[in-house]
Amino acid sequence: MVKYITHACLCATALLLTACFPFKSDDPAQAEPSEPAVQVQEPAKAEPAAAPATKKAAASKKSSKAKAAPAKKTAAKKVPSEAQAKAELDEFVASYVERANKSMNGSKNKPKIFTRKGMQVVQYSEIDPKTVRADMRKSVSKHFDYVASMHYMEKTYESVAKTQKAAKKGPFRMVNSRSCTELPRYFNGKWEN
Repeated sequence: MVKYITHACLCATALLLTACFPFKSDDPAQAEPSEPAVQVQEPAKAEPAAAPATKKAAASKKSSKAKAAPAKKTAAKKVPSEAQAKAELDEFVASYVERANKSMNGSKNKPKIFTRKGMQVVQYSEIDPKTVRADMRKSVSKHFDYVASMHYMEKTYESVAKTQKAAKKGPFRMVNSRSCTELPRYFNGKWEN
């Protein structure tokens, strides 16, 4: 039923457009009269549909209504000012670095322990909070309000000793450093990565 109503609306729109914007040709044989040939009528309102005959039809009707509902919400969303979005980005970056340093594989809390040439090695990586910087701009995409680029250095430290216990105590020295870039985006009122 919905399919036919949609088709009828499309046809009515096409007729309306041809009546308002008639095709002009240089050929005198195809010249159109000064009045539009088609009189446009408003499309008839759809009558309430009869109760669905099966449970499957009822479920599909419910799912189509559920899919249509979010479109109304996105049309009414309010875009925050750049200053507000920048403040929220700074909070997001600080919490992201904190979460990443606690939960990443091979973090200080859960270091990698392995043997190299008969010696025990304890190794961990962390984001250096002093190196983190984030820049943001208005998005050209219709899906996101703002986009940002977050740059930081991820540093890897290790300690080498004869026993695992001694290696865990340290001292740790930096053995690797790499530059990383993340692209968080502002979506539905919050920053996400």
